[in-house]
Amino acid sequence: MTTPFNAYACPLDGVNLVEAGAGTGKTYNIQILVLRLILAGADVRKILVVTFTDAATAELRDRIHRILTAMRDALAQLVGKDQRESEDIIASLNEQLRGFFQDTNPSDNNWRQDLPGALRKVREALRNFDQAPISTIHGFCHRMLNENAFESGIRYGLEARVDISAVVNEIIHDFARNLLYPANTLRVRICNILDINPGTLLAAIRPAIRDIGATIDWGLTTEEQNNPQQALSDLEKVINDLLQTIKSDAHWQHCPEIPDNLLNKNAVATLSDSARAAFRELLQRDTPITEKQLQAYTTEALKAGINKTKGKALVAQISAGESSAFTEPFDDLAKALPRYRSLVHFQAVQYFHTELAARKSRDNFLTFDDMLTKLDDRLKSADGEQLAEVIRAKYDCALVDEFQDTDPIQYSIFNRIFRGSDRHAFFMIGDPKQAIYSFRGGDIFAYLEARQDVPAERRFTLATNYRSADAYIDVLNDFYAGNTPSPFDHKDIIFTPIIKPPGNSKIFARAGQIIPNPLTACIFDNKDLAAKDIVAKIVATVADPELTITLDGVPRRPRYSDMAVLVRTSKDGDAIEKLLVDREVPVIWTHAGNIFLTAEADELLDLMTAVTQCKDSRAITKVLASRLFSASADDLLALRDHMPDIQMYFEQLYELWSKKSFLAMFRTFLEQPHATGRPWLAKVNETTYPATDSLAQLLAKQPGGDRILTNLIHLGEKLHQAATQRRLGPENLITFLKSSRSSSETVADSSDQDEDDEALALRMATQQDAVLIMTLHKSKGLQFPFVFLPHLPAVAPDVRDILFHDENGNRCLDMTLSRIHRETCEREALQETLRILYVGLTRAIFACHIAYSRRASKWSPHGYQKSRFEPWLTEPCPPPAASAPPQLTASQLFPAQSFTEQDADRLKPGWRTCSFTSLAHSALRSISRLDDDTRSSYHDDDSGPPDDEGDEDDNAELTTAGSMAASVIPFADREPIFQLPAGKRAGLFWHSIFESLDFQSSDDKLDADLTKQLDLYSLLPAQPERREPQRQAFITMTKGILGNTMPGGFRLADIQPNRRLTELRFLYRLHNSFDSATLADTLRQHGIAAPDAWKAYSQAGTAMTGSIDLLFQAPNQKFYLLDWKTNCLDGDPANFDANGMSKEMNAKFYHLQYLIYTVAFAEFYRARIRQAINADLYEEVFGGVFYLFVRGIVPEPTANASPRGVFFTRPCFDLLENFRKHIGMVVTPA
Repeated sequence: MTTPFNAYACPLDGVNLVEAGAGTGKTYNIQILVLRLILAGADVRKILVVTFTDAATAELRDRIHRILTAMRDALAQLVGKDQRESEDIIASLNEQLRGFFQDTNPSDNNWRQDLPGALRKVREALRNFDQAPISTIHGFCHRMLNENAFESGIRYGLEARVDISAVVNEIIHDFARNLLYPANTLRVRICNILDINPGTLLAAIRPAIRDIGATIDWGLTTEEQNNPQQALSDLEKVINDLLQTIKSDAHWQHCPEIPDNLLNKNAVATLSDSARAAFRELLQRDTPITEKQLQAYTTEALKAGINKTKGKALVAQISAGESSAFTEPFDDLAKALPRYRSLVHFQAVQYFHTELAARKSRDNFLTFDDMLTKLDDRLKSADGEQLAEVIRAKYDCALVDEFQDTDPIQYSIFNRIFRGSDRHAFFMIGDPKQAIYSFRGGDIFAYLEARQDVPAERRFTLATNYRSADAYIDVLNDFYAGNTPSPFDHKDIIFTPIIKPPGNSKIFARAGQIIPNPLTACIFDNKDLAAKDIVAKIVATVADPELTITLDGVPRRPRYSDMAVLVRTSKDGDAIEKLLVDREVPVIWTHAGNIFLTAEADELLDLMTAVTQCKDSRAITKVLASRLFSASADDLLALRDHMPDIQMYFEQLYELWSKKSFLAMFRTFLEQPHATGRPWLAKVNETTYPATDSLAQLLAKQPGGDRILTNLIHLGEKLHQAATQRRLGPENLITFLKSSRSSSETVADSSDQDEDDEALALRMATQQDAVLIMTLHKSKGLQFPFVFLPHLPAVAPDVRDILFHDENGNRCLDMTLSRIHRETCEREALQETLRILYVGLTRAIFACHIAYSRRASKWSPHGYQKSRFEPWLTEPCPPPAASAPPQLTASQLFPAQSFTEQDADRLKPGWRTCSFTSLAHSALRSISRLDDDTRSSYHDDDSGPPDDEGDEDDNAELTTAGSMAASVIPFADREPIFQLPAGKRAGLFWHSIFESLDFQSSDDKLDADLTKQLDLYSLLPAQPERREPQRQAFITMTKGILGNTMPGGFRLADIQPNRRLTELRFLYRLHNSFDSATLADTLRQHGIAAPDAWKAYSQAGTAMTGSIDLLFQAPNQKFYLLDWKTNCLDGDPANFDANGMSKEMNAKFYHLQYLIYTVAFAEFYRARIRQAINADLYEEVFGGVFYLFVRGIVPEPTANASPRGVFFTRPCFDLLENFRKHIGMVVTPA
């Protein structure tokens, strides 16, 4: 039985437990409690606030300081005011502060009768705030040990070491040397069979050396544990005898005859005639063998390897013991070898604890764990109450945040200090449903014990969710309501229905209607399909023009930065990242692995080495060839001529590093334009290294560039921190990085990395509008508009799942390897997995989508209770259309399944991509240097990324008259269609409207649909006198687009929906290099003028990518390509005639674009119809290419040979073939 928690009215004494559900505002309520305590007379220096991470500590300190500052300002306004003035001031305060002036508060609101006194208390708290004891639990324990050295019995001045990974590594290596160096050949052979070496040894025993206070079951007898060396020697003799037995020819005479045709597929490699012969030869030669090879000949393995139907009689013979003479030695080895491993692990842990204690004494340091155990041990000692009383005297109150992550030792410390004290208040604040850190020592059983110790009247709940939208809160309640057994598989962990907050303004809607089912799930045959569904759902959510979210009262479209994919493992995150990168979706992946073990750390180390050895051309060349510069072989050859300049550049970096800081050098390296610091790059390859670009921009263009930059920036911050704190110069900082990489290889825990990872990733994801991938553990405490859960946080029990609790609730580790407690361990792993699922679901503000494999074990959430997921199952999100129209039938041409999804596995694109945008980049730069008249008349900017096809539109914003100062027609004098917004975003919105447009709508429906879309994208001005003319102009333009007769004698309104494909993505390989110098001559021979200054090059193997706005089949059965252009052309309708459009086509070099597109169509047609396009077929099926400059189109009642705003061309087949030959086209479209 619990009571709803009211931070304004709860008692401020005794022991209190507050169970705060996800999104209910724990920190918000802690602020209120601290301020109440101060107003009641408590000294801020005697209010202990404890949490579990440095990041959470910093946030708590900031939030508490903010509420104190706000109350100080409020009280300063209220002092001396009459009642009416006071009421006005109180009404203007935020909701949190207004709560302090309610009449429902208890007796501690006496401060309201003495506002000057209250103001003095708050000001005093702010003056002393730097001394407020807000810290991590380890920081608190360390402070108590140091401040009370006499009472705690600890040596004064011990160094607290946060990271002892290097020490751990040294100790385990020492043990391995002691085990193997003096050993005989037999011990070495056994260790090889068991794969015992320093790396595997540390991985195996890490739980035992990290989990302080746990009882460990080694599966060994008391005698073996008391004398492990003798037990090891005895077991070695047994194992040696068994190995000699199975080595003998006499033994193999007992091997049963097992014909190969009776073997299961997975047993052929170990039990076939050839496999048995090879294994016997290994035994005869004493060649190293593995434990797995030996296990293949045990009784159970033989039976499992034989087909149960074909070899039924043989299986029966083996089961009856007819082959026991052969299998018994292998059975005995299968028991003896794990026991041997357990003995080695046991000795390793004993050695580790002994040696670590010796080193602590010798080097005068203690670890983080020591801070807890030493304080706990002292509090439990005979005179521990004396120390507890000394600590109690320092504090009036203690608040422990995230209490569900506590462990028995931590609870014991606080329990002994604060329980039973009448003059102290002790608040434990947490949520057992979010206890997910067992790998760090967090123990849900400690929390449950603490809850049991708290009187029922002092147990409170926070159930109002201020994070999520009302519709999502409803589905969460439905998801967890009425589940039997418990949704968390534990009788003491229950789900309290979530309460919706009053006035919740968060809304997720489609076309203005709230989406009623924002929780969806899809089931697939395998994990790969589930991952693809997640990516398709993300892309579809961002692309859907009807979806809006309202966070702060203003509706807007979802963005990529609103999307978070929460994964359980690094492998899952890598898979999702690859799929997103393949789809060219920006992504930031806060990898769960150690940052020092990434490829970026390798490259940064090479850079730092080259900077400090700036005369070493080999070290510099290594950096130039890395991703930091991405220099090709040709580039490297050309750069040799500039080596003196390059060495001078690296010498300048070294000088900057030495005189200023590593961070100053590193930021200059990443952010400095090539023209300023590296002019030799632009001289060698201006296409790859534009003079105005930086290396950061170069990196961002690479596949996975966001991830590369994230890791580099994170590494830079870490190295800067190390250099500052440890005062490391260049050479010593390199040594630090090498050491960090070396120790990380064996001791880094991938699940327990730096707390600032997620902060950096969140910042970059928001800045770059990128999807965020994060582990579920790192996501705790965060929130995202949309959450995607691939594969669910499924459990895959293995040897690492060794944690369990005995019947008395004591924390235990099953280190037996034979998994004596397997069932219990897996049950507890499932319970934590169910809590991880809750954490994932409750990160979402608006919606969550789950995709998982139907291969569910009983240890996965969906296997544990399938019925819970059934109401939320939906159809998988269809992949984006990437199929092409067929020549003969609609079913051939427009298949339901995406061509990209079907054929992606056949693609082997080069490591780089290019597009029309990147190839034409230098041409566009040369155009920008034309005379002012030309530039002002035909200026626009490509809005797509450098290696992707984007939407062209005028770069200048047309919302103010001054924005087009150089234009021929002033903004105010333009026709309404040219006053509609321009620029990148507006261009994308126009494209979205055209993509979703129903070409065959009635006039009334078209009017309504377009108005809704214009409002959705905020393209219309608010002023009525401007809104209506612009709205009408857009509708009139669209009617002209659909209704005018096009070259070819048809209207777009005549095109059936099943004869259109929008945004058709393509990807094909350039088997030859793309060289503008030779291609320009070919184009000129066909009447296409390439810009004189055009220089573009892409190496052979590069992948050409892009997106065709519209592919359609006209009533004449021919196929046409169409590209929407929203260019303003100076806002002059006269510029949209044939001459004006021709100038724009030449200026923007769109001729190259439609050639690239036409090649894509030809290969696409070949892949679909299975027929290559020759000259005759080209004439028969291909109609041509339309470029619609839509702002210039108006309805024309009669057919016009050259309709305004419509540019039409049909490249001849010879030009197409010459272009294909130039680039070596043998392609597979994607």
